[in-house]
Amino acid sequence: MCSLPNKMRPRKFSEVVGQEMAVKLLHEGLKKNIIGSVCLLNGPAGTGKTTLARLIAQWNCCENIKDKITKSNSENEASPNTINVEENDLCGQCTGCKDLINGSHPDVLELDGASKTSVDDIRQLLEGYIYRPVKAKKRTYIIDEVHMLSRSAISALLKTLEEPKEYAQFVLATTEIEKLPKTLVSRCFKINLESINKNKISEHIKNVSDKQGYYIEDDAVNKIVFSSKGSMRQALSILEQAAIVFENKIKSENLDQMLGLASSDQVENMVQMILDYNLEGIKNTIDKILENGADPLNFISQILTFIRKKKADKKSITIGFMLAQSCVDLNKSPYPAELLDMYILKAALCLKVFPEDSTTQNDCQNNLSSSKNEQNFSENDQPVNSHDFGNSKKTQTKTKDSQAFVNNSNRSEKSEKQSLSQLKDEKHTTNNKAYQIDQESKVVSNNTQNNSQANDTSNTDLRNKALDMFNKENK
Repeated sequence: MCSLPNKMRPRKFSEVVGQEMAVKLLHEGLKKNIIGSVCLLNGPAGTGKTTLARLIAQWNCCENIKDKITKSNSENEASPNTINVEENDLCGQCTGCKDLINGSHPDVLELDGASKTSVDDIRQLLEGYIYRPVKAKKRTYIIDEVHMLSRSAISALLKTLEEPKEYAQFVLATTEIEKLPKTLVSRCFKINLESINKNKISEHIKNVSDKQGYYIEDDAVNKIVFSSKGSMRQALSILEQAAIVFENKIKSENLDQMLGLASSDQVENMVQMILDYNLEGIKNTIDKILENGADPLNFISQILTFIRKKKADKKSITIGFMLAQSCVDLNKSPYPAELLDMYILKAALCLKVFPEDSTTQNDCQNNLSSSKNEQNFSENDQPVNSHDFGNSKKTQTKTKDSQAFVNNSNRSEKSEKQSLSQLKDEKHTTNNKAYQIDQESKVVSNNTQNNSQANDTSNTDLRNKALDMFNKENK
């Protein structure tokens, strides 16, 4: 038995939900044969990339599509720009369509780039590339998560895509197009898919629930949509799990623990407690929701969603700014549950200390950290003009900062000049001492030479006298 997302996968272009522009672009491109041999589908997970890739393959396999297009073109000669997806859609009844839906068509080959990343996997996929298709107009190669392929695998694929065969169709799907080389992207007919609109997901969830015989509350639908994050596949997976756990009766309160959410009353009460500076109530409520298995990031997101939909006053907007910044920090922290109450208590403290009519989230953050930057808002929640008090205060602060900077610069210049003069004096003194020492050494040297000469003279006189006395005695 297949899962609910696979069971509800669209089999025609008209059944695709939430990607109207991409469907029109793709469908019209296939009709006019301008898609080319390589098509690249880029978008978040669960938005229909694999579905559209298989619809392209089904287009190449459908046996009745050519007759439908010819008939439609002859009927719409008066309005050639009209796009009627239902009239020119896939039949879903021919052998080619049925074989593709059952996954047994010989001319449709798929590769999961996340699990088969080597160059050998690409070569195996392209083994029959030189041969013409067996049944279909074109042989379709679908490569999912193409950005996960190795460099050698992408290089091998590039060689094939440079000069593709006329009977081959490549469909590449990726969630991270920035990881693909530009040489590959430039060869593709690129189609971007966006996250699906929440209203579209909500409507589709209700329709699927009716078809499957599920009972589901409106608030439960909203919680499924909130947890899906714009992914239709994720929404259908949550719906199927909830139907299994709660026996096809899906109530809002039953989904809270399953999805890691707080109840709507807890979210509303939390916002009110922050506004009322009820620190004890905030702490007790957070402890309770964490004990029930609520996810900290989901709880912050619920508060932001509640403020956006039901609260429009300045205090609530200030709370939203502060908690939005905390989401970034909680997402990076290994201990988000321990930090949750601290961030919420900090938001309450900011509202208590700083008036809501003269400060925003950035002011609270900067004032708590002794920063000089201030951002003021008027009573109408608009930036204060240059003649208003807030801006003049900011100007005064900037003027003081500038004057302090100039004074510091002057002091630095004076100290540098004093240091230079001291160095010059020390150098002059050192030179004088060196000169004196040199002169003294010369005097000492001269004295030594004079003494040595005097000693030599005296020694010569003594020697002469001794010789004279010796000669006299001999005579």
